[in-house]
Amino acid sequence: HEPHSTFLKTLENMNVSQNTIILGDFNYPNTLAQRFLEFINSNALEQLVTSPTRGDNILDLIITNMGTKCSTPEVYPSLVRSDHKLITLDIHIPPPPPAQKTTVNFSKADFTLLKTEMVSFKPTGPVDTTSHNAESFTNAFYGHLQECMD
Repeated sequence: HEPHSTFLKTLENMNVSQNTIILGDFNYPNTLAQRFLEFINSNALEQLVTSPTRGDNILDLIITNMGTKCSTPEVYPSLVRSDHKLITLDIHIPPPPPAQKTTVNFSKADFTLLKTEMVSFKPTGPVDTTSHNAESFTNAFYGHLQECMD
């Protein structure tokens, strides 16, 4: 019972956020099953598997708070030598929105002023000049260039 208890303690200490999926073979002994159910209920999670996955029992679970983003799991005979069945599930996660693209209108630029600013550039702030860190200097240079363009 110790491995089950340790895993359950890990679950109970987990910070459940949105888009959480916990899945696996949850063959808990009766002494821990109530704590496991309390964890599911207290974190507004739901168990999606409704067909037996080992004999007449549902031991392989998909527990989530993603609701409509998950299809109904389908249970199939195992493809390998196993006493557990295969479960498939589709998860519908929309792609992230495209990154905001900044466009610079160079036709309105004052290149004389830009050249003067960049030629007289002297790094200030967190630039590592003692070790001649090129990345540190480059970041400062690009930061100054961005300031001039804004």
